[in-house]
Amino acid sequence: MIGENCFNIIKALVVRFALALHTILTVWRVTENLYDQHYWLLLCLMIPFVAEGIYSVFRRKGKEYLWFSPCFFLYLCATLPPIWLLELDKSRQVREEGDGLNHTERLPVSLNPNMWTIVIEEMLLYLLVIGRWILPRGEITREQLSELLFAFIGIAADVMEFFSLFGENDVRNHEILGYCLLSIWSLSILQFTMAVTVTQQPKRAKKVRLNKYSEPDENDQSKLSSELGAIFISMAMQDVPFLVVRLYTIITYNLITYSLIFFTSKNMLV
Repeated sequence: MIGENCFNIIKALVVRFALALHTILTVWRVTENLYDQHYWLLLCLMIPFVAEGIYSVFRRKGKEYLWFSPCFFLYLCATLPPIWLLELDKSRQVREEGDGLNHTERLPVSLNPNMWTIVIEEMLLYLLVIGRWILPRGEITREQLSELLFAFIGIAADVMEFFSLFGENDVRNHEILGYCLLSIWSLSILQFTMAVTVTQQPKRAKKVRLNKYSEPDENDQSKLSSELGAIFISMAMQDVPFLVVRLYTIITYNLITYSLIFFTSKNMLV
């Protein structure tokens, strides 16, 4: 028991350390891109994240809650605002270039600022998927863990393609659309704080009954309600908003790519 608790604590610390480093990296890029060291104050957003980590390690022995992860929620609360600043700064630069305005840009490292932003955003999704898989949680079977992991991989693929719309100059030049895209993207990312795809499985197999009008099993009802909840959350936080924005960009800007058509069709089918 002691060995298991120690292993859980180590995993919890490793994941939180990686998340904290990513947040610090994101804030650093904000200070570099916007040339303002005052943005280091964004690290104050990490205070609740650190407090939750201390509570989780010392009181819960590193174990996460089964249905919701405060760790990832607080991590996103600290990381999404700096990412917003990076993306809005990129959009501002695109609009200034379109207006013929000159602006200087320094390159303190080998990667240019735009590439740094892309790396940070992709790292965000990788850390969410891998971290949710590594972090110890309550009673959960291998089958449920695999189901959760595959669900998050599918969500991450859709989210990454959706955010690639921000790479289009037409989208960046439309300020309101840019805010809408960032808001919907942030909302979809919050799915990683939940584990609605995990359903309770019966602890032992039951004999098959031949009664024609048998009472529905409680486990079946629980599983059905959980699956319905997962479908509703996925539609509200991802599929419907993604579909609306993708159809708008296709119709308004005539943006037609294979991946855009594929994921638009996927959103429609779901």
